Amino acid sequence: MGARTRLRGKRGALSDEHGFTLVELMTAVFIVGILLLIATLLYTRSISATRRITCKSNLRIIDGAISVYEARFESTPDDIDTLKTAGLLRKFPVDPHTGNMDYSIVAGRAYSEGGHQDYP
Repeated sequence: MGARTRLRGKRGALSDEHGFTLVELMTAVFIVGILLLIATLLYTRSISATRRITCKSNLRIIDGAISVYEARFESTPDDIDTLKTAGLLRKFPVDPHTGNMDYSIVAGRAYSEGGHQDYP
């Protein structure tokens, strides 16, 4: 018979049986589904971490501009627009959580309206 195994079909004739059983196919689909689920969860988590890091970076930039403003003018800025008109910010940073420029200054410290209020 050689390397191939010949099996008898329903009618008794010799035939080559090829293919996968339904259980094998279902197992393969199940494993692929689990892998896709894990990949989706990791992707979502990485996007969230990236937004959080971007927001913290924006807050540090604004706080640096506030420090320079306080050193130059010996007062705290009233709002973010004051930093831009003083030439300390070229453009307003966009909050990655909301997509807007939702930052405010309270007691000489920058805060995000939609994301994080503070950074370590």
